[in-house]
Amino acid sequence: TQLFTQFRAWIILILLAILVNSSFAQETQKIVLLGLAVDGNKHADGGLIVATSGLVVGEPLTAEKIQRAIRRLWDLQLFADVKVIAEQATPEGVYLKITVKEHPRLDYIDIGGGKKIGENELEEAVDLFPGQVLLPSEPSRLKRKLTQLTVEKGYLLAEVTVEIREGASEDVKVLYIRIDEGQK
Repeated sequence: TQLFTQFRAWIILILLAILVNSSFAQETQKIVLLGLAVDGNKHADGGLIVATSGLVVGEPLTAEKIQRAIRRLWDLQLFADVKVIAEQATPEGVYLKITVKEHPRLDYIDIGGGKKIGENELEEAVDLFPGQVLLPSEPSRLKRKLTQLTVEKGYLLAEVTVEIREGASEDVKVLYIRIDEGQK
């Protein structure tokens, strides 16, 4: 029994040594966020991007935190692309850069046709305004909405065209809408 007690004491000491060793290894392997920069934003505020990301300088960094930051920025629906890039790694930690590519903004809406439907109904259906973020899904959403409006007004064969066209610069676009009601 004394041999068993000594053996058990040695096992406990070895387990404690392993636990202490692994906790020190985990401490030294923690990556700390030393700095955070934002690049590519033209309209969105850099402070908003950093705050929304949830990444905090001085805190430990994990892959999960980076994934969560990217997801939060996507959820804003302001960006066509979001990347988190390690700019510099040091023994103390890492410097990150959040690079974004913003969706274009709406310059103006060019509506043609639709006289039989009525200007008020068209304005109500086209629920966008200049300066707003223009998502790639807007043309198909508006086409469905305008087609439904023409059907409600009795124009079952109406042709609706909705496109995003180039604007005055790369970051602004024109929403081109044409409605040909045809016969009732």
